[in-house]
Amino acid sequence: MPNQTPINGGKSTGPKGITKEEIADALRRNNGVIAKAAKQLRCRRDNLAVRINADAELMAVIPASRERMKDLAESNVFDKIEKGDVETSKWYLTLHGKDRGYVRKVEHAGHGAGGAIEHTVRQTTTVTISEETLEFVRRRYIDDNADE
Repeated sequence: MPNQTPINGGKSTGPKGITKEEIADALRRNNGVIAKAAKQLRCRRDNLAVRINADAELMAVIPASRERMKDLAESNVFDKIEKGDVETSKWYLTLHGKDRGYVRKVEHAGHGAGGAIEHTVRQTTTVTISEETLEFVRRRYIDDNADE
């Protein structure tokens, strides 16, 4: 690996010459990815990881950055749903619509069919119908159509 110097004027090949604030900023700009932060700071990833692991405040930047990315991803999902994207809507319902009867069904075709997996979204509804209603439906729609 080539000798990479930090942003502090080239005085050190490791993260020791880099300030805590510079590391935190690099982590935030790179969504908590240490390798990308190290590249930006022009130091080795393993040295930067040691420095981060030794500091609780720097360690806290990583999950906070990833939470921010989750927020952005959720915003993108909601934007697509609001614009009428059907596939995104189906995907969302498979994860968050179980209380409304949406389920994810995975079918394995088996070894003979190449092990293909089919994902479908179904809405299942359980309805309780009284005996009187069933009798009405039977008389109205089934018995009346029996003559045809």
